[in-house]
Amino acid sequence: MRKIGVIGVDSGQIVITDPAYMGTDGGAGLPNFDKILNMTNRNPTAQIKNELGIKIAVASRTGLGDGVYPVYAIEGHIGDKRLGKRVKKLIIDFAPKEIVKVQKAVFQKSMKKVI
Repeated sequence: MRKIGVIGVDSGQIVITDPAYMGTDGGAGLPNFDKILNMTNRNPTAQIKNELGIKIAVASRTGLGDGVYPVYAIEGHIGDKRLGKRVKKLIIDFAPKEIVKVQKAVFQKSMKKVI
């Protein structure tokens, strides 16, 4: 597993889609932000369809809301090894240990003020 980068999140959610569906019109593209937000407010994850009913993306709430989340790739051979390694899986860590540790400390400190 190799860290490939991070995703910055400002809406507490992410969408995974083919870039070809971004910014398109005529029913082939993604629903607007409010529709996607409504989907992830009802359920932590959602299958997104375009106006034609074709499944084009998935949306998910993030574990801790806004923030920066690491993304990892698992690479390996798929089929013919002569084609080289390919990405087999992407993993987005919505609860990285360093962030959880900081949030826990902040929560504990705020609870001391309440008590």
